[in-house]
Amino acid sequence: MRKVVLVAGAAVLVVLGASVLVAGGAEEEVEDVELFDGKVISMHQTGSTGGSTDRLARLLAPWFVKYLPGEPEIRVIDAPMAVPGRDWFHTRAPRDGVDVLVESGSGITSQMLGMDYVTWDMNEWEPLIAQAANSFLYASPETGFESCEDLPEIHEDLVWGAHRPVEGNAFVAWWFHLMDLNPQIVWGYEGTGAAHAAFLGGEINVDRQGAAFFHSTVQPLIEQGEAVAIMQQGHLDDDGEWTRDPVAPDVPHPAECYEAVYGEEPTGAEWGALRAMSGFYGVQKIFFLHRDDPPEMVQAWKEAAAQIAQDPEFLEEAREQFGEYPWTVGDRLETLLATTLGAAEDAHLLDEFLREHHGDYLPR
Repeated sequence: MRKVVLVAGAAVLVVLGASVLVAGGAEEEVEDVELFDGKVISMHQTGSTGGSTDRLARLLAPWFVKYLPGEPEIRVIDAPMAVPGRDWFHTRAPRDGVDVLVESGSGITSQMLGMDYVTWDMNEWEPLIAQAANSFLYASPETGFESCEDLPEIHEDLVWGAHRPVEGNAFVAWWFHLMDLNPQIVWGYEGTGAAHAAFLGGEINVDRQGAAFFHSTVQPLIEQGEAVAIMQQGHLDDDGEWTRDPVAPDVPHPAECYEAVYGEEPTGAEWGALRAMSGFYGVQKIFFLHRDDPPEMVQAWKEAAAQIAQDPEFLEEAREQFGEYPWTVGDRLETLLATTLGAAEDAHLLDEFLREHHGDYLPR
């Protein structure tokens, strides 16, 4: 067991296996210092152990300890991954103000697509804090990839491995299809960590990772010449147009790769839907309570989230781990989430593609 004493407050971080226990108290005076006193808070993260969602939960845990009134303990727990974790949170998790879901964003895309396995409705959840993110596709230099123009010559030699065709993986699979590229796709890896291990071991030569993992783990490989970035999912600007992530300005987004290969901008409903659904990266990592949790506890969580989002020390720590991605709280987060869940009128096009080409690997 390894203990790390955190300077802010008197918090102690205990790491044991795949869970985190954070204990401590905030020095600031609050109106109700007893509200979370003695409480044990469970942060259920639905990603793979060590992946971006898990790391984000571990980043935020001690900061919520600092700003929540009282002296709570926070445990970061590996929830059942993806669909089972969301189903549990929606239908069976206690409404006690101490069970939090840390969501990777795949639930948002699944709900947008109206997938059969969706049992949850995020409109019934209370968003606390969200961070914009991104998704990156990269390859081994041995593939011969140097720029998007190379893809028509090498695409049949590419082997991409991933968990299953949901979230960012669904976008990448559709992007390959819209680019008229036919790599070998291997579904069934346990998560992003397992896929990256397969990449390092030479089982696959293309991998997709979220922003945090890409910047912390893949970028050093790129700098050492052991990997090369292919494409980023990108962001949408205020006009709803694709734009490169300012944290990765040298990596092209999907439409730019198409234009590099075919000499013209992509058009049509499918490309429009892929662009529109990329907007979900604005709330790609998000913390939830239930709307019917005790109101005073929900309010305390929201106030703590607002304080965290403005704390210079937190922002610096987050910047070092996750890059320059903005944090969203309050009314703006509510609006952005509602807009995202209701966006992409042509999302059925992606659903139809997935069912036709990768239906055997969709969650049931």
